[in-house]
Amino acid sequence: MGGNSGSELQDKQLAKKEYNSLSQRDNQSLIDFRDNFQLCLDNLKLASVDNAPKDQDQAMDFLDKVNKRLYGELVNTLFNNCGRGHEE
Repeated sequence: MGGNSGSELQDKQLAKKEYNSLSQRDNQSLIDFRDNFQLCLDNLKLASVDNAPKDQDQAMDFLDKVNKRLYGELVNTLFNNCGRGHEE
């Protein structure tokens, strides 16, 4: 993941593309996925991407990108609680 092409614009585009396309694979542990997610966030920062997601958006993105077959019920519960004002 990530890269240093020597072109700031290309590095920004690659970092955004990797972040936007990231999702947890069926055989990937949640810990490994979290590490990949963090790496993508680090690459956005290293590439000085202007519109990198803020902390709250990162949390929502993480939940949106996890494997729904494995964690769908948990994610739905968390989203529903947030919608009811139970943001904890």
